[in-house]
Amino acid sequence: MDTSYRRVKKTLQIGLGVTGASLLVGGIILSPVLVFAPPALIATAVTTAAIRSASNGKWGWTWVASIASVVWVSSAIYYGYLWGLAFDLADANQPVPPVQEYVLNGSLILSLAAFVAILVSAIFSAIGARQLDLRNRIRSDAYTADV
Repeated sequence: MDTSYRRVKKTLQIGLGVTGASLLVGGIILSPVLVFAPPALIATAVTTAAIRSASNGKWGWTWVASIASVVWVSSAIYYGYLWGLAFDLADANQPVPPVQEYVLNGSLILSLAAFVAILVSAIFSAIGARQLDLRNRIRSDAYTADV
């Protein structure tokens, strides 16, 4: 159990470092590098949830991270597509249908909610691994004191 916390911590450090570096480099130097930030964040969240789940046998946060990743990417792509259609209509001086605006806003909200779910799953995976680590230490201390 102690190794799962260290593995989760190391995975979070590496994943968040890659995400931060790609955001920094993409924002300052080379814009196409920004493409690496979402996959790095998704891989970090799913991997930390899987590492923690393997140590305790509860796979709930892995499912949350995986499904939220699919929802986040698909709704973001759909939002970009609908935004492009609305932009084309605005360029042609035609009104954007209200239904398209509602669906556009709905896909944005869904994408943001899925992003938050991914972050929450990574945070709870780290917290859960830390709790497993503490319980393991307490149990081993109590066990050695009895012997």
